[in-house]
Amino acid sequence: MLAVFFGLTLQHVRIAPFAEVPLAIGVSLVLLRAHRRLQHRSNELVRGFGAIWLASFLLAGLPVLGLGLSTLGAHDPAQARESQIPASCDLQAAAAHLNGPDGLGDEPRVILTSIFYGSELLYRTDHKVLTGPYHRNDATILDTYDALTTPDDDVALSIVERREVDIVLLCPSQKEAVFFSSSAGETSLRERLLRGEAPAWLTPIAVPEAVGIQLWEVTS
Repeated sequence: MLAVFFGLTLQHVRIAPFAEVPLAIGVSLVLLRAHRRLQHRSNELVRGFGAIWLASFLLAGLPVLGLGLSTLGAHDPAQARESQIPASCDLQAAAAHLNGPDGLGDEPRVILTSIFYGSELLYRTDHKVLTGPYHRNDATILDTYDALTTPDDDVALSIVERREVDIVLLCPSQKEAVFFSSSAGETSLRERLLRGEAPAWLTPIAVPEAVGIQLWEVTS
């Protein structure tokens, strides 16, 4: 179990709790065996320091090791500044922009965006989203994916019209962007939008650069 979940944790940190359970069992067994071995030492000082060292190594050393591994894939802020793309999108700041009474906050809109942003946008704004990561409406999840990945603007428009979408919201630095990339020789709607190649039925909406998101209004 630990071998399987540790490998998955390296890909998706949210799976870490599943690796922690068998790891806790393993660490406990090691501590128990070590304690039994130390009890055979005649020197009480050796037993005491041995127990302290082993417990410190297992309980503190493993988190330090994990922290070190996590820094290997850390995003380089300098690289983000060079590319002019924020290291992440501030959905709280985006919500303030979406709630602005002089702009998009004048009435509820239906937002097409990554499913990973759906829940927070629902919480922070009065707008609607097609789906979210914990919303098991598979039809809208598939429509969201198909709309953002299709190389055909007409296909995307048919989904947008059927779902009555008003706004398209994208985060250029989204870590899950690989899921929305297209096959060789084609470009997805998401990729075209981020390149500034919006179809005629989408109009860009100005957003402060610090917020990190990009918005388009459906005008068809």
